[in-house]
Amino acid sequence: MLNDRIAALIARHLSGEATSDELRELAEHFQIFPADQYFEELLRSYWNSKPDIPEQQSLHSDEHFKHILELADD
Repeated sequence: MLNDRIAALIARHLSGEATSDELRELAEHFQIFPADQYFEELLRSYWNSKPDIPEQQSLHSDEHFKHILELADD
């Protein structure tokens, strides 16, 4: 599994909150560890599928990412 920093960068990237420095850091990580890019693609798929979360429940991007990780572990 990815380390916490990379997981946070992926979450920020998926939510559109990543800075250019963070995107560069993530790209550099993927150059060194290309297999992790598959994990990001998997998470992007879950992220875009909008899992069954009650609409009235407002989730911060980190909470949404944690929910996605839980779904991926199932």
